[in-house]
Amino acid sequence: MLHPFDKIAVETTAGTYEIALHYDIDAQVPDYTDDGGLVYLGDARTISAELGDAAHDVAALLRNHNATNDSLYEHRYRSAAAIARYLGLTLGLTGILEVTRCTDRYCTTSPSTDRYEGTDGLAWAPRDATEPHSYTRATVATYSAWANSEVYGYIVTGPDGREIGSCGDFHADPDEPITS
Repeated sequence: MLHPFDKIAVETTAGTYEIALHYDIDAQVPDYTDDGGLVYLGDARTISAELGDAAHDVAALLRNHNATNDSLYEHRYRSAAAIARYLGLTLGLTGILEVTRCTDRYCTTSPSTDRYEGTDGLAWAPRDATEPHSYTRATVATYSAWANSEVYGYIVTGPDGREIGSCGDFHADPDEPITS
């Protein structure tokens, strides 16, 4: 049994059940199967939390427009805001935010308008998202939680001490009291 970081006792007429919260050490990478996604090129590897074609297009575009040499007069450089507008017009992506590293976390900011600043990552929401920027921030927060081993699970044991249920792959949400 995994070592719990918190235990909650639930009294019932059948006895006391216990919910043990634990870190999910083998949690899966967040899998976004809708049209929202995340691409970050700032690490040694490409992080792509989107399995569809949009992630490949976004990654290729970021590689082409990232400042990788000393020539500030290279015409292919564009601001992250210009790339976001282009992706919105060509792929119909919404809620596009720039993804950066803030110490050990992935953070979102409005796309920069500085054409000479490198762009490491972008995240976006599905076309039908009611609050696209909130969706995008949540996508990046979920991925950041996974990257920082903040994924958790629970194990429920009955009054006799036997396990009666468990589940994992819950990503911490700093806006929710139980997962913050």
